[in-house]
Amino acid sequence: MRAETMTILTHIYLLATVAAREIRIRETPHKILDNKALPGATFQYSGRIESGYLNGSEEGNLQLFYMFFESESKAENVPLLLWLNGGPGCSSLFGAFVEIGPFLVNKDGKTLYQNAYSFGRVADLLFLETPIGTGFSYDTKNLSGIVVGDDETAKMNSMALQHFFNDRPYLRNRDFFIAGESYAGVYISTLAREIVKHNLDADENSRINLKGIMVGNGMVDAKILYNSMIPFMNYHGFIDGEIWEDIKEECCDGNDVDECDFSQYGTYLKEFYIPSYSTQCGKALLRAIMPPEGLMPYDINQQCYKDSSVQRKCFPNDGNDHNTAWELSYESTDPQLGLPCWYEEALKKYFNRDDVQQRIHIKDEWRRQQKEWTPNSLLVSEAYEGTYHETAPIYKDIIDNLNGAEFRVLIYNGDMDLVCNARGADKFGKILAKKLELVRGPRNPWYFRGNLAGYQKSYTNGKVTVDVLTVKGAGHFAPMNRPGPCLQMYKNFFAGSHNYTLTDDFNANPIISEDIPQQ
Repeated sequence: MRAETMTILTHIYLLATVAAREIRIRETPHKILDNKALPGATFQYSGRIESGYLNGSEEGNLQLFYMFFESESKAENVPLLLWLNGGPGCSSLFGAFVEIGPFLVNKDGKTLYQNAYSFGRVADLLFLETPIGTGFSYDTKNLSGIVVGDDETAKMNSMALQHFFNDRPYLRNRDFFIAGESYAGVYISTLAREIVKHNLDADENSRINLKGIMVGNGMVDAKILYNSMIPFMNYHGFIDGEIWEDIKEECCDGNDVDECDFSQYGTYLKEFYIPSYSTQCGKALLRAIMPPEGLMPYDINQQCYKDSSVQRKCFPNDGNDHNTAWELSYESTDPQLGLPCWYEEALKKYFNRDDVQQRIHIKDEWRRQQKEWTPNSLLVSEAYEGTYHETAPIYKDIIDNLNGAEFRVLIYNGDMDLVCNARGADKFGKILAKKLELVRGPRNPWYFRGNLAGYQKSYTNGKVTVDVLTVKGAGHFAPMNRPGPCLQMYKNFFAGSHNYTLTDDFNANPIISEDIPQQ
């Protein structure tokens, strides 16, 4: 009898699940990839995929490209995660197809393989190419136009989100989180502020159920990150001992070098401080911080980020010529078969395919005018004028407008990133906690499959929590370098756990689908 009852209940559950999914599909009749896999997919994805454009302006001219992946989990109330990449001008399709999405691009740029550690196992995933001029996003009134400011980007992203939820009311009450990395540290905090201010006067039909934000290797405070980068370089052996003594003498006035303000001897330019040659300190810093050829500042363990457009912009002296020995051996430096070395060209090849652009609903207007999709828009990067060099005041605005609601913040950093470094993030967490009047907890190691995955500590007042984590061995793109630990980290953050070692019912082992080649 019990077995029959369980069978009946199982059938009822399955029917209800199918019905719910059919209702959701009817609510979003456009954009769906009609249950067909993406071109080149080597496996059948179990969730629904949507793609298309969201309106980012009242006039309707700002068209932001998005992709949405329904979670592989069949649970009805999984959280919804919006992922943003930074730059400015870096496409969030990098996050989708190199880091956390269900599909990873192959080296050939023709096929996609399964991401065994996709965050889609624990959340619905929304990726947004922002600001205008990034990726497939464009302005219908000015096809070569771009958006180049933090506040403008935040308002545009907020409106696009309202468009997304209005078309999908079944998602509006889901726990909603915003995450990303690098300059998205600014995008995320400013968007969160827009949302909580909108929610103050919004009714239930237009509120967004924002529960928290996650910033990975983020631009949280330019001065703190720069001042932390100099000691970081020295402690990792990149600065000559005599130059280091000059730096301490010329820059720190006898103060503790870890608290030295190197930024006062430089000029802020495009998210970075550039040392001034007009001062003795600036001269010493210039001798110290120029990376030698072959050093990838965003991941000091990597040996192959050659010809990267972002690196050429930020570190013009690191060299762009190809080293034949590295070309032959680069795939031995990471566990992803050299993915960090070739993803950029593979992504470009894949998303510039005509069949791919048609399948993901790229508008003909964009296709007629734009010559090429690129993962990093130098046009946006060079024109963008950031307003917020520090984000702690933005976080204060967010918390002040929550009316006492609970809110969670995760600041995590791969500890091999020189630029958006873990030491700077740790200092930022301390400053933020003081501003928000939070109490610090102990710093403890956290583990993945029994191995050390990094360190964690929490600040809280019972309502607001700020967790600061390191991801051991990861660079700027932590989910790419350490996919398993990062999936576990996000799973615990979604659950509100402050113990990032917990696995509970979560299977940390990879789940590989049977390959089903798609024509």
